Amino acid sequence: MVALAGFATRGLEDILVHELGETFCGLSVACRTKLVQFELPELNPVVGQSLSDLKTADDLCVVTGWGGDIHTVTDMEALFAAGHWSEALTVIRDFRVTARDTRNFSVTVTAARTQLGNSAKLAEMVESFMVRATGLQPSPPRTRAPI
Repeated sequence: MVALAGFATRGLEDILVHELGETFCGLSVACRTKLVQFELPELNPVVGQSLSDLKTADDLCVVTGWGGDIHTVTDMEALFAAGHWSEALTVIRDFRVTARDTRNFSVTVTAARTQLGNSAKLAEMVESFMVRATGLQPSPPRTRAPI
């Protein structure tokens, strides 16, 4: 299973849930403010195109861990070391091929209201791991503030 999350404009989450349900029959979703979590059995060219065609999703991401799984920086480092990133990168690579998407992808760590440290510390840790694990070179960091 591939864990994914779709980001939607506040107030449009139910519409994204409906759109996902029409696109992928029998899909189980969890919804909260601006975020819809769901799993798909696989990504293939048809699924990749269907994800690309979603109208209500502002952004999609591959999920490697949820907040309940990560309580400390050590937990986050263990998540990186466990190989989840290689799985996520495989999904991203396959999606980019199936959707003919040549854009860059981003790595997002959401750690609001946690004790993991400030965003600069987390960004540095994630960047360091990504460079070591994948050889990919980062583009200049971008900070996004919640609306």
